[in-house]
Amino acid sequence: MEYFYREMRRESGLLMTPDGEPEGGAWNFDADNRKALPRGTRVPAQAHFPVDRITGEVEVLVRERFADHYGQLDGFDYPVTHADADALWQHFRQHAWPVLAIIRTPWRVTSIGCFTPALPQP
Repeated sequence: MEYFYREMRRESGLLMTPDGEPEGGAWNFDADNRKALPRGTRVPAQAHFPVDRITGEVEVLVRERFADHYGQLDGFDYPVTHADADALWQHFRQHAWPVLAIIRTPWRVTSIGCFTPALPQP
């Protein structure tokens, strides 16, 4: 997938400099992201989201219609509303950002798996 993502970045211009080079000077920072956190670093607790009415209805539908499919619904804990997404962002800013600031790379992985530029701490 490495070369696929490189090509997509070239085509879209995302995370690329105006000169066509990867932003931050490298295609990825996987090696840096595999390093252990410094000793004593406390990982923040995960944010949790209660199942709302609509999600509960969808869970019932999925259990009825797709009971023979792989996967499971138990423990579903994702933000599904705008308010939940905002709460996750606030949780990230308050709890995860200070931990990420310890890691010295020009890109950070957000809690939803997207790469974002390293911005100054809010």
